[in-house]
Amino acid sequence: MGDGGIMQQGMEIERKFLLHSLPEQAMSGQGIPMDQGYLSAETAETELRVRLAGNDCFLTLKKGRGMVRQEEEILISRENFDRLWPFTTGARVRKTRYRIMIDNTQVEIDEYYDDLAPLIVAEVELPPGADFLGVDLPDWIGTEITGLPEYTNQHLARHGLPDSSVIAAETFDSNQTRPITHAGVIPYRIQDDALQILCITSRVSKKWIVPKGVWDAGCDLDEVAATEAWEEAGITGNLDGKAIGIYEESNNGRNDRIELFALAVEKVEERWPEMSFRDRKWFDFERAISDVSYPGIASLMKKLRVRLIGE
Repeated sequence: MGDGGIMQQGMEIERKFLLHSLPEQAMSGQGIPMDQGYLSAETAETELRVRLAGNDCFLTLKKGRGMVRQEEEILISRENFDRLWPFTTGARVRKTRYRIMIDNTQVEIDEYYDDLAPLIVAEVELPPGADFLGVDLPDWIGTEITGLPEYTNQHLARHGLPDSSVIAAETFDSNQTRPITHAGVIPYRIQDDALQILCITSRVSKKWIVPKGVWDAGCDLDEVAATEAWEEAGITGNLDGKAIGIYEESNNGRNDRIELFALAVEKVEERWPEMSFRDRKWFDFERAISDVSYPGIASLMKKLRVRLIGE
């Protein structure tokens, strides 16, 4: 078109979630109003759209579906945008986008308008080459919709809200999140006024992790956490029933969601059920967060320290 250049290129890696409402971080920032429309057929292998974002106009091509897609974005003039816009009739969305950072991870939040209200969606993004090992998602993240075609912007633009998502904002269940799959503990003790963390090795790769296990819906999460602490690490103690938080890790192509509890260790047995498969070791706090294999676990260790000693 002669009036722009490629602004963004490469692989787009993201996961998409429903939200109950705008989080405080978004409400405190300045959103960018967006009008976008689709030029390509819905069945086309490559998606082609135009977007007016604030005062900037873009022509964007995307290829692929699901969590990882190839993307090329070209800055165009407002004149060319206005010439292309009529071709998007019947395939448009209007929304406001907010960008926030969570633990060095960018989150884009889209609040939709008109017939798509009250839909609010968060896209958690990572740079090319990264993955979602250990991303510690905040509590306001709701049901995951990554890869669901009904929630792609093009499908929303052409067909409106899926029947299952026509939910009044005031009746949306704020506790509706992707199911917890595992529960575990961060075992700790205070030694010479210093916080120490007990870590164990994974069964196969021998990476430093913390005790955790699959959650059976017939059991309480903290009950599963205490059981895993004994079976995997041979430890018992005072378990805080208020969870520290949730992190995610990739496991054989699926994404597990693990809730961790704080365990003040009172007894360390010399023999325990999984002693043949695992090593265990007490770490000073700083060494624990540097040696543990998943960033999400390290992030929750930091939250534990704040809860215990306020720093």
